[in-house]
Amino acid sequence: MPDKPVLSSGGSSDLVRAQRFPKMSPRGMIASAMGERQLQISRRDFGLGAAAFGGAWISSAKASSDALTGALGEQISAAMGANDVLGLGFGLVRSGRIVGIYGFGLADRERGQRVTPDTVFHLASVSKVVTGAAAMQLWEQSRFKLDEPIASYLDFPVVNPRYSAPITFRQLFTHTSSISDKNYEGFQVTGDPVLGLRDFLAGYLAPGGKWFTPEGSFGDTEPGTRFSYSNVGSALVGYLVERIGAAPLTTQTRDRIFRPLAMSPAAWRLADLGHAHLATPYAEKNGKLVPIEPIGYPDWPAGLLRASTRGMTRFVAAHACGGQFEGARLLKPETMRAMVAFTAPPPLPQGGFEAQGLFWEELHASRPGLASKFGGDDGACTVLAFDPAKGHGVVILTNRSPTKALYQAVAKLAEAALA
Repeated sequence: MPDKPVLSSGGSSDLVRAQRFPKMSPRGMIASAMGERQLQISRRDFGLGAAAFGGAWISSAKASSDALTGALGEQISAAMGANDVLGLGFGLVRSGRIVGIYGFGLADRERGQRVTPDTVFHLASVSKVVTGAAAMQLWEQSRFKLDEPIASYLDFPVVNPRYSAPITFRQLFTHTSSISDKNYEGFQVTGDPVLGLRDFLAGYLAPGGKWFTPEGSFGDTEPGTRFSYSNVGSALVGYLVERIGAAPLTTQTRDRIFRPLAMSPAAWRLADLGHAHLATPYAEKNGKLVPIEPIGYPDWPAGLLRASTRGMTRFVAAHACGGQFEGARLLKPETMRAMVAFTAPPPLPQGGFEAQGLFWEELHASRPGLASKFGGDDGACTVLAFDPAKGHGVVILTNRSPTKALYQAVAKLAEAALA
């Protein structure tokens, strides 16, 4: 095994439970140690140790093997070693340019397959900002208004039975809709989900639905008055995108996001990834890290996107550059500004992030304006972050289940990368 990073080709500018991890904001975990659902799985600070993990594959505009030297490289190394991270993808954007895309460690320990910039990772809740981008593309076309009630766009009722106030798009986009994940149990499966998105949402949110209860499907506060992180609410955003855009979310994201930004391979279903090199997910069981099967769930717009570090670095670069990258326009500059106009809906998780934007969260109160999105699930701990003022961005993808310590480590690393 080499003890220095190896240059790759293609440079360019308790284990799986029946229920998904309750995703507060991943900051529930970052908060209590810095919520996605509380895990009983050891999550490791993602780090790189060339000697321990067999070196790094690098793809960058300058093919620079020293792009991650110094304090940042040491921080990655320490985090990975301290948190038992087998594989990690790292993408770095500086001043609007991709300066490096890196793969560290092992995508599959048993087969000895290493992570490359094109290894596909499960993104978990990072998927929400991709669903959000698709929604905001429709908003740019004046297909809906942020403070407009969602009811007229749906083919089943979504109303908190305790209150007459309607649920709006803005509330869904900021986790203040009062939709609750309390009844979310038993939906996770191995592989791609079989239960359809509409069937799940109507069964969960509409009176008379198979999984509907007034106290479990909705919170006890009026829409718009309380922050409550909701995967079900985020999945409803995906369904609204389908209804308003008159096409499946899979098609809209492929045609309007993945293809223009050259993000392939990227897909919401395992079956659509073809022969892509997929990172094996790992979780801790009885004190040992073991491979697990890829998971699925019917609220897939909230967390089932799988993509490579290379592709997600291009996605983040577009956000860091005011909505466009290398001639491909994802969103208008004014849309980007609206998405990162952070506010503090009461109450946010104590000790966690200080402000919420549209789909994005503020990374840290001590450095206002840095946008982030964290993800955590069985076999995945991830983060995207960017600084719209400087044009900096970072992507961190790992193939192990998260822990409080790992969430803390990726948050610190993301902050360091944006310095």
